[in-house]
Amino acid sequence: MKILHTADVHIREKDDERWQALAHLLELGKAHQINVLVIAGDLFDSP
Repeated sequence: MKILHTADVHIREKDDERWQALAHLLELGKAHQINVLVIAGDLFDSP
């Protein structure tokens, strides 16, 4: 089983750089046939 782990992504509505980083992680997951993506900590950044 292959696991891709990241943490504290803190995506904001208008933060293209972080959305692009998340999209890149998903592309890596597909390319390496990852079975599970684990995002620990905060996915979204809100006040």
